[in-house]
Amino acid sequence: VGPKQDIVFSWVVQVEVYIASEGRVKSNEFVSSRADISVCVLYRENQIVLVREFRSPVRNEAGYVYELAGGSSTNPEEDPLDVVIGEVKEETGLELDSTRFVSHGSRQLVATLSAHIANLFSVVLTQAEVDQLKADAGNLHGVLESTERTTVEVWTLKDIQDKNLVDWATLGMIFSVMSD
Repeated sequence: VGPKQDIVFSWVVQVEVYIASEGRVKSNEFVSSRADISVCVLYRENQIVLVREFRSPVRNEAGYVYELAGGSSTNPEEDPLDVVIGEVKEETGLELDSTRFVSHGSRQLVATLSAHIANLFSVVLTQAEVDQLKADAGNLHGVLESTERTTVEVWTLKDIQDKNLVDWATLGMIFSVMSD
C-alpha cells in the first residue's frame, strides 16, 4: 500500500521453525500479520461506542463487524496516539484532545494466527458527546472515497455481550478498560 505501492501492510508466511528447547521442527503453521493497530474504547459509564463496518470475513447475523474506533498507519514510525486520534475522528467524527486519551498498553491480538499488535487507549466521553454520537447513528464516516464506510452505534456492555456483537479480542479490550 501507500502512494508508491511500496509499503508492506500485510503478509502471510508458511513457517518451519526449529524449537531448540524441544528438539523438534514445527512446520504445520502459517503466520499472518498486518500493520499494528491503535484502538480506543470510547465510553461513558456502561455506554460503549462501537464502529459498524462491512468486513468480508465477518461471521455474525448482521454481516457487519462491530469494532472499536481505530486503525493503522502506512507509516510504521507514526506514534500510536497520533494514529488513534486520527482514526477516532475519521470513524466517529469526534475531535478529541490528546490529553483525554489514556493508554492501556499494547498486546498481540490473535497469537495463534497473527503477529500484529493492538495499542489500546480509552476516553471517557461527556454525556453531550454520547448524545451527539447517538444522534449521528446511521450517518456515514470513514474514508468515503476509498472502501471504508463506517457508522457509529452506542451500546451497553450487557447488550454487547448478550448480542455477541464483538469478537473475543475486542471484548477483552473493552473489559480491560472497564475493569480499571
